[in-house]
Amino acid sequence: MAAAYGLPLPPEATGQTLAGFLTQTFHGHPVVGDRARLDGMELVVREIVDGRITRVGIKLTPLLPPPAGSGKIHDQSGEFP
Repeated sequence: MAAAYGLPLPPEATGQTLAGFLTQTFHGHPVVGDRARLDGMELVVREIVDGRITRVGIKLTPLLPPPAGSGKIHDQSGEFP
């Protein structure tokens, strides 16, 4: 995921799955709604099945607001759909 979006990874995340990284971040006990911030993004645990993270929401922070008149909405509420 980091390579696809060109995002830097902390050294402890190298070679891990996203779920594995988040589980480690939350000390082995993630719960739905837990959030982790990394450079340029926020990750939120959306679903856990049998103690394993199965869905994660991703919010990317835009570097620049969309051009005026582009029709794109720039939401800074911090809420995930």
